[in-house]
Amino acid sequence: MTKYGVCKVNIDTDLRLALTAKIREVFATKPAEFDPRNYLGPGREAIVGMVRRKLQALNSVGKAEAVVKQWKKAASPCPRTTRNRGKGEEDKGEKTDKDPQREPH
Repeated sequence: MTKYGVCKVNIDTDLRLALTAKIREVFATKPAEFDPRNYLGPGREAIVGMVRRKLQALNSVGKAEAVVKQWKKAASPCPRTTRNRGKGEEDKGEKTDKDPQREPH
């Protein structure tokens, strides 16, 4: 086993299948359902469950803090998502509380 390394695993298909299966289940049991909140909520929960199973299968649960610590030790910038940045803000490695999805338009 490698002490440090990268393992890229594509799980997008599994997540889409989990979402689609749950939406189909809701429509099959409640054919008159049309409100997206009533089928996307359970779909989102199915995705969360799949992500948890994948994290366990990949032995990745609880390792985020150690990975960030290793990046800082190596003086490498930590990867960031646009979700963690403010509008128009570039990734400079700094921490920000802004979430563009939650800002008023």
